[in-house]
Amino acid sequence: MPPASKLKLRHNGMPGMRPFPRERQTPIEEMKPDELRTLYRQNEEALRSLHASSSAHVAGIENRQAQIRQRLADIEGMDSIQRGLRRATISEDTRMVVDKPERYTSRTVQAKQQAIASWEKSRKTSAHQKTGIMSFEEAIALEQEKGKFDKERKERKEAKREKHAMPSRTTPSGKRLSLAEYEAKVWAFMNYKPSESDMEEDDDDYDDDEDEDDDDPASWFHDDQDDGIKGQNIVYPDAEDLSDIIRVDGSRFSYNT
Repeated sequence: MPPASKLKLRHNGMPGMRPFPRERQTPIEEMKPDELRTLYRQNEEALRSLHASSSAHVAGIENRQAQIRQRLADIEGMDSIQRGLRRATISEDTRMVVDKPERYTSRTVQAKQQAIASWEKSRKTSAHQKTGIMSFEEAIALEQEKGKFDKERKERKEAKREKHAMPSRTTPSGKRLSLAEYEAKVWAFMNYKPSESDMEEDDDDYDDDEDEDDDDPASWFHDDQDDGIKGQNIVYPDAEDLSDIIRVDGSRFSYNT
């Protein structure tokens, strides 16, 4: 007869049969929404039936209830996202809105565009204003008057220069003076004393010379540079000043064909 084993096996089921396996509880993370809601209701009923609310068993049930609520919130959030993705449709005809790359424009072109825009604006503004227009005859008369004034001023300067300059035997017209005339002219030149009126005329002539220099842009600056601009603060006229120029009405011209 074999020796008896010292270990005494314990059978919970029928003799000679395997014991029934215990039902394995599904983790909360693996439960479906319906299972979670059923478990939540069962736990609520268990909490209402228990009187000792401070026991460890009640605290464990409340902890599981919090986990169930958190899990349900996560599942519902994922479901709403999935429903939105299922409803989303992608159409091949719908093109993605992409910003076009900025076109490079040189600074020179930009400056020209700004100048043209400024000129166009000033032209429209001046079109609403009344601009003085003179006839062709008035323009000719004005030019003749200016030419006459310039001629008189030139003759006056020549006479003053001849009076102040050293006398010569030959006149500006080419006539040769006699000896007596030349000596009389030299004597008058040596004894000449300018009066106050002569001094005032000299000042006026000097002012006229300065005005002529001011009218000539080439005399505004003295530049020893090659380019004529370097080192000088040259201010160019604005486009708006063009509206003040005297204009001639071309519609009043008369042509004989």
